[in-house]
Amino acid sequence: MTRAEFREFMTTTFDEILALFNDRNGSYGSGEDAHHNFFETGRRITPLLTRVAEEYKQTGTVSPGLAAYVSWFCLQDKHQVALAKGPGVSEGSQRIMDEIVYNLLALPWFLDAELQNEHTLTKEELVKLRGAEVRREIEIQHAADNRRLLGLKEV
Repeated sequence: MTRAEFREFMTTTFDEILALFNDRNGSYGSGEDAHHNFFETGRRITPLLTRVAEEYKQTGTVSPGLAAYVSWFCLQDKHQVALAKGPGVSEGSQRIMDEIVYNLLALPWFLDAELQNEHTLTKEELVKLRGAEVRREIEIQHAADNRRLLGLKEV
């Protein structure tokens, strides 16, 4: 590939990236905050990271099962953060289908109360991992989003 060909390739690729960003921009951030989704998932995953840190501190390692669970949570949660913005979010139906696939992949972990046959999670641990406080904040945010979408007054 010559320099001229590479320059053309870069220009075309950057144009495609910009078009993709423009199409999905609304679901990447919130308002003027381009990093909203990163901060939101970070806030929601903090209890999981605490669990990972505790396991590492106790054993010097993190089980592949727990690492897989954290990975699943991040991949699945990114769609929830975008979908919380309402039915008009870019690629909403595809995000819902992705969530269904992610949840079906994780279902055996929960049905067997195991994480990759290496780390058993009790209901109490799951509540602790997700954090009751975080869950409540999510419920409050979802209720506010639903009220906004329906044109109802804020409570």
